[in-house]
Amino acid sequence: MTSDGIERRAGERDLAVQRERFQLLVEGVKDYAILMLDPDGRIVSWNGGAERIKGYSAEEALGRHFSLFYTAEAIEDGHPEVELQIAIAEGRFEEEGWRVRKDGTQFWANVLITPLVGDDGELRGFAKITRDLTERRAEAQERERLQQLAEGASRAKTEFLSRMSHELRTPLNAVLGFAQLLGLDALRPQQREAVDQIERAGELLLALIEEILDISMIEADRLVLSLEPIHVDTVVTQCLQIIAPMAAEHAIQIVPPPRASTPTSSPSPISSGSSRLC
Repeated sequence: MTSDGIERRAGERDLAVQRERFQLLVEGVKDYAILMLDPDGRIVSWNGGAERIKGYSAEEALGRHFSLFYTAEAIEDGHPEVELQIAIAEGRFEEEGWRVRKDGTQFWANVLITPLVGDDGELRGFAKITRDLTERRAEAQERERLQQLAEGASRAKTEFLSRMSHELRTPLNAVLGFAQLLGLDALRPQQREAVDQIERAGELLLALIEEILDISMIEADRLVLSLEPIHVDTVVTQCLQIIAPMAAEHAIQIVPPPRASTPTSSPSPISSGSSRLC
């Protein structure tokens, strides 16, 4: 045997080994259905992953048209043939859609079809890879459902806060209105102080209601913040005046803190520490 013949034999053996390794690789893949189609779309090769996903054995699938795995509606619309035409025109075809197993059940699949063209430019067939994404799709739909439920609950909470705030404001306005009417009469100092307490407490409650409304506006991304300086002394004094009657019921004496000197030019922001509690 000549050296050329020996080299040819060695090359054929190497090629056979490579083909065997490739076949073992394809057969060993279980999560992907990997099959070859002839130019007309008939199945010419079948791996273990295709049997696991689609339910057909190699003997049942080989030689049959790949539309075997499509729904009746897709076959009627000529979808399998369109896929091959797109693959030839664009070099590949990929989509997600429903496919049918041997037992008639449907699964959500990711399908990739690639045309196989020889060195002479002639179409040899197609490579088709299918993944079963049914479980992943179900998980995504469940996440979307839970998100919609959460968004619905958030909208319901916001609507409740808004309605509750408006309902609370109506009787509160009546309380403040009558307190102002009482303040117009000639009152003894103790009575005047009681009326003032009613007005201050009502105004505080009104501010809390406004804050509840702010919460609903924050959730709706419609709240515009405005930073303004305030007198901390004034805030502390108002708070002490509101809790003083409750403290007196329990024989608790509240001693106001000494007032800090405040610049006459402008009030100090609350974060400046212009006042202290003793």
